[in-house]
Amino acid sequence: YLQLKNYPEAGRYFERFLRIMHESHQGYNNMGIVLFHSDKYAEAIQHYKRAIALYVNYPEPHLNLGNAYRQMRRMDEAIRYYKRTLELAPHFEQTRQALAKLYLDLGDLDKAEAAYTSALSLAPGSALVHCAMGEMYRRRESHGRARSYFRRALEIDPSIADGHDGSGDLAR
Repeated sequence: YLQLKNYPEAGRYFERFLRIMHESHQGYNNMGIVLFHSDKYAEAIQHYKRAIALYVNYPEPHLNLGNAYRQMRRMDEAIRYYKRTLELAPHFEQTRQALAKLYLDLGDLDKAEAAYTSALSLAPGSALVHCAMGEMYRRRESHGRARSYFRRALEIDPSIADGHDGSGDLAR
């Protein structure tokens, strides 16, 4: 149900599951995901923290905590959990993207660039990362570099222009 994004049904399943398997770190993390997608961030955080208490080196709930804190506009805590995720799983390209996007939104373009560059080194074929790099360079008013990243994103995935403002225009 979770993979199908049927969150109400997934929630019912994980509630039953956790009654039986109350020491399942994956169960708590998955229930947190359900709650997150139901906009119940505070409850999601409690489930992610329970997952971590059961298995401290499990990286996914750290990443998910970062996402939940970000939704709650608690940026320092989001950054802390994103960094903790990277300590546990340096290969998590999606964590580097999340951290870079947060820095970009905060206007810290230097940190955003470093995080996006790192994400790109892990996923050189990611159209999303190329598009994000293009956006970051557009904000830096480095339009030539922005265009080159947008072009590369379009080469990797031509449909990306439909979902990202400006990428198609700047790539021309």
